[in-house]
Amino acid sequence: MIWDGPVLEIRPQKAFLSGSLFEITLKHGAISEDGREYTHDHKWLYSIRTPAIVYLGNVTTSPEVWKYDFTTKQNTALTNTGGLVTDLTASPEGDVVLFIQKNSSGGSDIFAIFNDVWNPTLLVSCGKDSCNDPAISSDGRLFAFSRNREPEGGTKSMLPYIYTGIIKNGEKGITPIITENTIPGILPSFSPDGKKISFYDTKSEGIRIVNKSGENDFLLGTNRMQRGSWSPDGDKFIFIDDEMGEKSIYSRLYTVDISTSSINEPLKSIISQKELGEPDWSPDGASIVVGTRAEGGPLTRQLVIYNLDSLKSTQITTDSSVINASPRWSPDGQYIVFQQARLGISKTKPVIALWDSIKKDVTTIAEDAALPVWLP
Repeated sequence: MIWDGPVLEIRPQKAFLSGSLFEITLKHGAISEDGREYTHDHKWLYSIRTPAIVYLGNVTTSPEVWKYDFTTKQNTALTNTGGLVTDLTASPEGDVVLFIQKNSSGGSDIFAIFNDVWNPTLLVSCGKDSCNDPAISSDGRLFAFSRNREPEGGTKSMLPYIYTGIIKNGEKGITPIITENTIPGILPSFSPDGKKISFYDTKSEGIRIVNKSGENDFLLGTNRMQRGSWSPDGDKFIFIDDEMGEKSIYSRLYTVDISTSSINEPLKSIISQKELGEPDWSPDGASIVVGTRAEGGPLTRQLVIYNLDSLKSTQITTDSSVINASPRWSPDGQYIVFQQARLGISKTKPVIALWDSIKKDVTTIAEDAALPVWLP
């Protein structure tokens, strides 16, 4: 719990279950900052809102930002750009959605949708530059993106670089995360504690971890372009590296302890000779979900949950004719949303599916849809 003036911020280790109630009590005898003593208890009752899911709808025909409502089970379009949306992300606070929209100059701009006014606002006008890969910090204040503009000279570049800014300031104060032209980047990601940012360095072929303090910056070598996944406490980072086997590519999964810079392979004994998708860390930090494909097996990846301590696994998809990708845990850990596409069908369209850890079933929530992201 953190006090910020008159505001009390509560960050539970694991998100409260959607729809649950919790009570906050200020006990009598408590002393305020200005010295006043409370003579009796004060109580407040809060309900935990149900999260939504935002995604690209009509992705093969006219991509727009859509939202799935858990309460009504309805899908609603949030944008009407004429099919110009290419990417999106949502704030962990649940109050803003950023999306990328192609512009008339041949580049792409960044727009914001705030939940108090569901009306897109131009956040960064990029002109002929291509602005992509939006990311938002855990407190919802900062955003990051890639842009093909040199950080030193400010001229258009063939390479993209990482820029950051404050959402409420829009284009004002946007700065490159690293000023050297020799360090390009894509796919930025903020650590949950807000002290670090990671991105993929396309020139050095690895994921860079950058601290705000400028200390303990390092590069994780990997030939796969990826975001990786932060642990909920921000102390660890997980990523994939691919190697060529005798018959096909297989993957190695690494966890990095940020404070000690030590690297481990927690699942080495149970995932050998398997090709992996990108993992996502569970909200309690105990498990990851990742798509796996055995060497010599079907071409599709199946989603598996691995407990990092016990090494026990739970397979949540089994249809070998369906590709499963982009799994994302819900904030309370009850659901995993992911993207599916069926092989062997002409003009197949991706769908978004939802796995319920309580019911142990998978349901389709949107068709011709991709890139699902939780909106808490």
